[in-house]
Amino acid sequence: QTGASPFGDGVITGNGTTTPSILLNTNYGGFIWYQHFWTDQLRSTLVYGSQSTDWQGPVPNVAGAVAGNNAEVKRAQTIHANLIWSPVKAVNIGLEFMWGEDYYRTPPGSDLAGGSRGDAKRLMASMQYVF
Repeated sequence: QTGASPFGDGVITGNGTTTPSILLNTNYGGFIWYQHFWTDQLRSTLVYGSQSTDWQGPVPNVAGAVAGNNAEVKRAQTIHANLIWSPVKAVNIGLEFMWGEDYYRTPPGSDLAGGSRGDAKRLMASMQYVF
């Protein structure tokens, strides 16, 4: 079975009567960003990230899966956009919006609450003093 991550590196197969084997999953992921300086004190960053897993075996029984069902993330992606103000050199004050989306891989006949896709939106504020 996979570990704590919903993006499993491998799946152990076998039902107790056959010799177990490990099927390795292929994972792809990355991110790209652009930072823009509006003024000497104001900047923004836009980031896109994505990860996907090519599952090679049956969906493993993972403790703590969504709504008690067996579900593994097949693909996830996020977009982050922020605005950071530096009124003085040692201070950063920021606001960031994040959007994320997951697509789940579920076993046949599974009734995953909310379906096989989910998304989230988050607004975050930050303050930093660099000493």
